[in-house]
Amino acid sequence: MAVLKNNICLLTYLRKSEILTNSLISLANDIYSEFGNQFEFVIYSEVPVEYKKLRMHVVNKVLLSTKYIRILDCLENCTYDYILSADNDISPNNKLLIDRFKLFMHSNCDICWGKIGTQNADGMISKFVSVDKLLSHNLIRPLLWKIGVGISIPGQLFFMKTDSFRDHLGAFDTYLDDLAIGLYVSINKRKRLFFKEILGMEKPNDTFVGLMRQRERWAHGYYSILKASFDRSDFKWRVVIHGVVYHFAWLINWSVIFGLLMIDWKLSILWIICISALITLYQPAMIVYGFFYQILFPIFHLRWMFALFSDFRKEKCIRK
Repeated sequence: MAVLKNNICLLTYLRKSEILTNSLISLANDIYSEFGNQFEFVIYSEVPVEYKKLRMHVVNKVLLSTKYIRILDCLENCTYDYILSADNDISPNNKLLIDRFKLFMHSNCDICWGKIGTQNADGMISKFVSVDKLLSHNLIRPLLWKIGVGISIPGQLFFMKTDSFRDHLGAFDTYLDDLAIGLYVSINKRKRLFFKEILGMEKPNDTFVGLMRQRERWAHGYYSILKASFDRSDFKWRVVIHGVVYHFAWLINWSVIFGLLMIDWKLSILWIICISALITLYQPAMIVYGFFYQILFPIFHLRWMFALFSDFRKEKCIRK
């Protein structure tokens, strides 16, 4: 086992009667094999959970709340130097993840993340989600951080230095813990470490209704963060840029598509194919899904927009 002077923990979150996945149990055991008694596994759940297959010390805290509130609670009460936050449904690349965790701990950075891939994407909806993730993780997120306006991190899997975030994150509640944490990192210019490798895989949402509900939750989470930043212009404009790029940029693409269609339909088709190749990183098997993604996926962005505008209307009615 490696000798490590820092205390570290793996932090995960369970909902309702959800049980630990074998993937996360395997990750916890592999981290323990690497770091020994310097490592603990912290499980937030809504009911007490069993963890017979785990060899390390486990802390199970029952707390009915959002993931963000659970992260705040852990930061406030823990004594760990470093936290690896991992969703229960993530399938990590254990060896690569542990290697990158060690690199992060030996760096002078405050937060670290890599890319998240998709697995078992068989249906049309899940293929669209896979394309959306390729677009987000490989193009939009890196670009926004590079130009200094990024606020999004992959909330499914990331590393953080505890002292850099304890008592510093926003004291509000939101479904979008990734934006709340990323916003603090961006505004306060915390040092980031980004790995280009895929550190974990997740199963994408594979139903129309499920994806609609997810986008609605995202809209509510986005509104809560936007509302919390109303009085801070440096916060607000970053949040607005994020919303525009992630959920309104398709309008520009559609404008180009219809503009070219008025000139020559072949130019319009060629444009869609080129954009599809770009957002799917030129993966032949995904280009056809990237084509239809541009045409059909905006319906989920519209659901996000309607949910967001609904929150604005409710807030306006309350103020009256």
